[in-house]
Amino acid sequence: MKTRLPALLLSFVSLAAAGAGTGGVPLADPFILLHDGVYYAYGTGGSQGFPVYVSDDLGTWEKAPAPALAKTDSFGEKQFWAPEVYYRRENNTFYMFYSAEEHICVATAESPLGPFAQKNKRPMLDEKAIDSTLFIDDDGKAWLFFVRTRGANVIWGAELSDDWETINMASAKKCVQASLPWERVQGNVAEGPSVFKRAGVYHMLYSANGYTSRDYGIGLATAKTPLGPWMKFEKNPILQNPEPALAGVGHGAPFWDKNGNGFYVFHAHFSPQKIHPRRMYVAPMKIGGGGIEIDKTKIIIPRLLKDNAAGAGISLEWDGRMEFVTHGGYGRVKKLSTGEIALVYSGGPAKGTAVYIRKKKTGAAWGKPVRVAMPEKPVSSGENPDYRYVNSEMIELADGRLFYTWNARPVVRDGHLPYKIMGAFSSDGGATWGAGRDLYVAGKTWKTGCWEPCPLQIPGGGLQVWFSDESTTPDGDQNITVLRSPDNGVTWLKPVVACYRKGHRDGMPVPVLLQNNKGLVFSIEDNGMWENAKKNALQPVIVRPFFNVLNGEWSGVVDGASPRRWHALAKPLPPETYAGAPCLIQLNTGETLLSVQSNEGRVRVPERKGLCANLRVYIGDAGAKNFANPATPFPDLPQSVHALWNSLCQIDNDTVIAVSTVSGLPRENGIYIATAKISRAAGADSKNKSEKQTPPKISPLENAGGTFGPSFSSAGAGAWPEMEWFAPGILHGNSDHLRPNSFGASDYYTRGNYTIWMREDRMPADAPQSKLHWPLGQSTVGMQLIATGHTGADACMAWDVESYSNLYKATNDPHCLETAAILLHNTKAMDGYPGGNRGPGWRQEHCRMNRPRGRHRAWLPWVTASQLRGINDLADSHPELYRQLCTATGNQL
Repeated sequence: MKTRLPALLLSFVSLAAAGAGTGGVPLADPFILLHDGVYYAYGTGGSQGFPVYVSDDLGTWEKAPAPALAKTDSFGEKQFWAPEVYYRRENNTFYMFYSAEEHICVATAESPLGPFAQKNKRPMLDEKAIDSTLFIDDDGKAWLFFVRTRGANVIWGAELSDDWETINMASAKKCVQASLPWERVQGNVAEGPSVFKRAGVYHMLYSANGYTSRDYGIGLATAKTPLGPWMKFEKNPILQNPEPALAGVGHGAPFWDKNGNGFYVFHAHFSPQKIHPRRMYVAPMKIGGGGIEIDKTKIIIPRLLKDNAAGAGISLEWDGRMEFVTHGGYGRVKKLSTGEIALVYSGGPAKGTAVYIRKKKTGAAWGKPVRVAMPEKPVSSGENPDYRYVNSEMIELADGRLFYTWNARPVVRDGHLPYKIMGAFSSDGGATWGAGRDLYVAGKTWKTGCWEPCPLQIPGGGLQVWFSDESTTPDGDQNITVLRSPDNGVTWLKPVVACYRKGHRDGMPVPVLLQNNKGLVFSIEDNGMWENAKKNALQPVIVRPFFNVLNGEWSGVVDGASPRRWHALAKPLPPETYAGAPCLIQLNTGETLLSVQSNEGRVRVPERKGLCANLRVYIGDAGAKNFANPATPFPDLPQSVHALWNSLCQIDNDTVIAVSTVSGLPRENGIYIATAKISRAAGADSKNKSEKQTPPKISPLENAGGTFGPSFSSAGAGAWPEMEWFAPGILHGNSDHLRPNSFGASDYYTRGNYTIWMREDRMPADAPQSKLHWPLGQSTVGMQLIATGHTGADACMAWDVESYSNLYKATNDPHCLETAAILLHNTKAMDGYPGGNRGPGWRQEHCRMNRPRGRHRAWLPWVTASQLRGINDLADSHPELYRQLCTATGNQL
């Protein structure tokens, strides 16, 4: 069956019309790595190391904010050429082979984005050599091909050590050198090799002529062993000087896309008249007929997404109104999966003594506040509590619970009680909360305290809490520390430091897991970004931590000189301008927004202490860089009034709100909200638009061994009672809310980035009514699923009870509640629970099958262990709903 290329790749660019200098990614000697569904492009492109570009579709690319390899982590000071990156699954490590100062080197990293670094900053060979490329044979043997530059550029190959870091030069052998007329138009050069194997034949693609020549081109050689002898293809060059637009094409690498289609990535001169900066191009590649064909008619110019806010294609139109919500401070707003908007904040009977949550439906009034926590010591006349609870923040977890964090600050500022980070959970949407728990305890003084916690859940369910910490730094310094829980809050690991600039203050972190596998970044306020200022005012900075999202590992601290720390604003503010307390979010269309409290354009008023800051909101790109186009949501705020401790939240596809604590007004000081409409440039595509999805076809009687079904006696044949069979399946979706759609006989739901659909089929009766342990009219859902044997249906039953309960909580759809109740009843009945392991549910399996399976008269323990997990998970996560379901089904334990 032929595989269709992605639609984007079918729209090939007319090079003659476009011109070689337009668009494109500015890389020479390019190499593309496909890893976990994401494309990474590396190449020659800078004097400070190697940049890396990221793409989901090969057509559009974004430059990563930090280099893959910085020269501070490598051998050499210049001539950084031709990097290639390979992933080694055995040790979960990425290897970059590259040249620096005409010596070949290898560096490693835990992520394709880097940072790559050399353990020992020395080359792999003492002699000059460039353009190294790795080949792994079928037997796992590693070979390295490279170019020796002694008088002429000649391609050699040699065995590589098992650790991929040492070349066995005793095995080295000359492979390909320039000898034919087309190869020697300019110079005596054969370089840029890449090797792969197909059908027992080794293929080497290489480049010939000097790279400055417009006749630089690509040839092919084949061999029966890795070190040859190599025979050049009779139809060489396979790509050279494709008229009329490209010149100097060469030094690339083959790769295969997500669908298994072959491509060749290469560079070309900027234009027929100008060499630099060279650009990256991609062309389809076919193997066959004893050679390789690169389709010159379908060369693709990858499009670089510019890293600036103007390219984002959006603007925010603030309505200029100030909506008063409540007395209190430090408001944070979140959109929940139920469609509700939740506001968390601090307030209380004594100033700042408790933390609260209020919720509302879009367009409705705010509900009554629910107190999440307050210090145990009661507040009485003339007496203050031991602590003030401030810095509220909250997230919704994947299992539906809410996780609330706050900062406990002693009322007696120094020497009385320790400063703490605390947290609590709610399993009922915020109506009730568990007891507050100490997550981190710092020192007992203002200068050894901890502040501003912000929670985050990462893929795989790990829970993190980010906060500012002074308990482990010198006096006056502050770092960003992260708490981690691998089991969603049951246990917490030793904290790690994410970033620290010695002699300065990193503060107020807000982490964001960027879309499309772009990694984790966080915003902070930093007072050390200006080299010529010992301590400038706090300003917004974005940091990419040394954190591997895939495995949850940390590998270092981002210091003040790291390229992983950069000015958030495209045009940084003057060193003396204050713009602190940044809050970062990403829109569902990819753009990022950043709010700060800033004194830009504000005047100090003698009767008001502080900076008289106002709320400012900036628009950035999908990589959380180059924030620009600032707006002031409260434009009419008097100079003597503060708007501090801001946050942002996207409410729907077209609406964003900003929250700020306003003080200095004659009355009604507290939390205010401003609203903005998102305006998109004409023709801008909105990623969040829902696309109609068709559920896949699933056979209810399919397993790894084939398809089978019950064989029935004549008494039961032809009877097809209407009984529901639910098959939950997971599909990717783009909707940010949950709603039903109709697909014939299926019920279809979309929640977050997942789709769960339930299909109903008619099930046959297998015996007369009088002989059925499960008579007609009684659901056979669980029983029929188990009868299919070792299939995905068996596994999914383990979480159905809890999952449909969560769906009910998210949608209030009674159909989901009924389904959860049926599954709870059937699972218990099938397991004979309580009352032994030979309940009537198992005897329904005793009918004959088309494919002989015997008669299961005994208990199947692997099923019981699996199914009980779904019940136990529900009992743990939603005890009240579990009791309700037990009552509804008459199966109380």
